[in-house]
Amino acid sequence: MSRLFLMMFASTILFNTAPVFAQEAADAESAAASEEMADDNEVAAEDAEQSEEKSREEQIEDAQAEVETKTPGLREPSPKLKELNDSLREMTINLDTNNRRHFFMIYNNHNMISTVKHVRDQVSNAIDACSENNPDMEQALRDRFELWTTAVNDKMTDAEAQRDNMIIAQDYTKPSEIRSILRQSDEIRDETNDAMEGVPVTTPEACEYLLNKMDETQANMVGILNAALITLPQAIQNLPDPEEEAAAEDAAEPAESEE
Repeated sequence: MSRLFLMMFASTILFNTAPVFAQEAADAESAAASEEMADDNEVAAEDAEQSEEKSREEQIEDAQAEVETKTPGLREPSPKLKELNDSLREMTINLDTNNRRHFFMIYNNHNMISTVKHVRDQVSNAIDACSENNPDMEQALRDRFELWTTAVNDKMTDAEAQRDNMIIAQDYTKPSEIRSILRQSDEIRDETNDAMEGVPVTTPEACEYLLNKMDETQANMVGILNAALITLPQAIQNLPDPEEEAAAEDAAEPAESEE
């Protein structure tokens, strides 16, 4: 990347004074010259500061112009994202409040399930890489991952069944239309995950850390899947009551006005 270099040139100001015969006149002229030089130095300093600030702004502008808009390691936003947004809008624009909530619960639950699947695959790859490069840790890693996958997969089976039942039970659109949108979401997620794919670190310390974090990641994944098991009536029940909120706001207004 090219850089701008600021070249500062200092100009020398020469003051020539004519000989004077009176000492007082000489002192007065010397004082005036000193004051004038101080003023000129102050102006020069301000000019230099402005020049430096301008140069800094130009440098930033040039740098910004040369930096690629695409972040290294990431692809451009998928054109499929707009297609997905259009599909979501078309699906929900004419739905009433409850049906819209129902659809987005299906959509969000599916995305949570897909996220857990991706994490499961990443952990599996890390276990394989660590086992290959650290044979002395392989048994412990694979034994713990078996418990991990059993707990996660059992909960995932329940979450997927809940999602599928919600798709079948609704009557505001064809099940195939919902599944089509879910596939669109999966395709975009796969593209994003592929763009950010990394190579597992397989040092003994990294693999020991992986093993020690299995309890935490298992609990996190099970927690996500538990969230996907909440039914629509349960979710609606947990929503704030608009009438209660309105009453609370009305009660708070007089108190605020009194203050």
